[in-house]
Amino acid sequence: MATVALSPPNAILFVLDRGSQSRCIAVGTKPYVDGETTVTLTTNESEVIEEELKQCFEGSIETLTGTLSVVTCELAEIVKVNLD
Repeated sequence: MATVALSPPNAILFVLDRGSQSRCIAVGTKPYVDGETTVTLTTNESEVIEEELKQCFEGSIETLTGTLSVVTCELAEIVKVNLD
């Protein structure tokens, strides 16, 4: 599990495989004036504390490299998880 707290630029993050940037999920976050947003990526559902998280997507993302990353609008990687 990978977790990070931040105030992303423009209050938006993208979830994608950096090797296949043709498809991604855009996630709106809190504006920086309202505090940090906590982002958690995991492949193990038993690690999730449901009361602390809000599901924002159900589906699939093409992953050519076997990793999933969360990046800012400036494409700065903030967290990633290996899916293999």
